[in-house]
Amino acid sequence: MKKHFPLFISVEKKKVLVIGAGKVALRRISVLQDFGADITVIAKSVPGDQKERIECLHREGKINLMEREFRPADILTYYFMIIAASDDNDLNRNIVALGREKGILRSEEHTSELQSPRTI
Repeated sequence: MKKHFPLFISVEKKKVLVIGAGKVALRRISVLQDFGADITVIAKSVPGDQKERIECLHREGKINLMEREFRPADILTYYFMIIAASDDNDLNRNIVALGREKGILRSEEHTSELQSPRTI
């Protein structure tokens, strides 16, 4: 079993990429927003029950929203952290691997290399 070191980091004004727009993604976005992150969300679609909240955050300028398929080229080195929160486990693993290759902090619900507090 891997042991994890508890880590607290500031995300204030740091660029964070969230892939997905479902319930898990919305929880992550809400917490990141509370801590002042500069959030970009990429999602091929926004589920109906999250659509109003996500679109409101976008209209208010609290998130950047790109409603389209994720592309590997989206993993840019200027991102401080990547949150893989899509409903596709294979895609999430791919996103985590791409982030690892570029040395970016990354988090994915079930295979997280960045163990974050349950609030995130």
